[in-house]
Amino acid sequence: MPVNRIDIILEEEIKFIINTLNRNGFEAYLVGGCVRDILMGKKPKDWDIATSALPHQVMSLFDKTIGTGLKHGTVTVVLSSQKAEVTTFRIEGKYSDHRRPDYVLFTNSLEDDLRRRDFTINSIAYHPDKGYIDPFNGIQDIDKGIIRSVGDAGERFTEDALRMLRAVRFSAQLGFKIDQDVIKSIENKKALITNISLERIRDELDKILLSPYPDKFIILKETGLLHYILPELDRYPDCMLKYIIKGLKNIRCDRTLRWAMLLHKEGKESTVDILRRLRFDNKTVSKAGKLVESLHMEIQDDAQNVRIAAVIAGEEIFPDILELKEAVLRAKGFSADDMDIKKISKIKQIYTNAKEKKECMSIKDLAVNGNDLINAGFREGKEVGKLLNELLMVVAKHPEMNSKDILLDLALKLKTEL
Repeated sequence: MPVNRIDIILEEEIKFIINTLNRNGFEAYLVGGCVRDILMGKKPKDWDIATSALPHQVMSLFDKTIGTGLKHGTVTVVLSSQKAEVTTFRIEGKYSDHRRPDYVLFTNSLEDDLRRRDFTINSIAYHPDKGYIDPFNGIQDIDKGIIRSVGDAGERFTEDALRMLRAVRFSAQLGFKIDQDVIKSIENKKALITNISLERIRDELDKILLSPYPDKFIILKETGLLHYILPELDRYPDCMLKYIIKGLKNIRCDRTLRWAMLLHKEGKESTVDILRRLRFDNKTVSKAGKLVESLHMEIQDDAQNVRIAAVIAGEEIFPDILELKEAVLRAKGFSADDMDIKKISKIKQIYTNAKEKKECMSIKDLAVNGNDLINAGFREGKEVGKLLNELLMVVAKHPEMNSKDILLDLALKLKTEL
């Protein structure tokens, strides 16, 4: 039955898609996350429309469409400034692989389509004239701030094991509690997560760590999912894992920083191995590894030593190293008045001052480059690279020497020592 609630103010192009389908004799409703987001006062990132029209009928009604997932009934309708995923009402067959249905059957029933979805908060439909259709009380669950399954949670997780991680992810993104029946079903079905690809697992973990409530990560430990996803962390005592999670809350919402915070007790080698196992890109793996490795670097709080540390660690990640160091200290209970925190604050200020003065802390800021050295007679390749690093360290100690003439003269003197 339609639910009384404030009407959604739709973007004109989204209304156009719904109205076009309706004018041609088809039902069409906004569904899923976009309805949930609007009910929570958020602007949807994506628009999803469920319809009684078959894919080929949808494609015939709009000038520009993409057959995004025709097998499963999904067509992307593209308008001038907006696009929407338009999917035919469907019911689903058996999930043999615990991830995707073996087949789908198209239906004329909106309620059947909503019934196949994972959680009640994602099983609400909206029509500009009919209002909200909420057969599973998703609006009530949004108001209560609770993640509850559509029907039996165990069945939902047996169908698609990724839904267990999605429950934790929605809890972290929305700040909602997870219904106890859902928690118990995750505990019972946790081993099914091994059927899910590492890329999918990585994406859900990313969203948990980058959420407003990364402390919800602890649910993975409490339900036993962590044993199958990150067994290295599952072996940690509860007190250590809680300290790490506290650190996540104390660090900027940055992908590499939060993964470095999560894995820093593992050390560089294990951090790199874990991120590679989860199919992270090389840049993220390399940076996270460097952050973890540099966490224990001793940095003196004077200008010369700060510049030297930035050169050794890599000037591009030096601010992140300081941020990670501070987050770890705060997770241990250090306050702004503690000497170690004050020292990091002083180092940050020294580094900022050096940047403002344009003091050189990276090869790209040297007054000479590789071509200058080659033109001066040095061999292209390792010789030039090593020499540039030597010159950079000299300039880090003595900023006043960052002059082309001075550095070329110094390079000639260093050449005999290489």
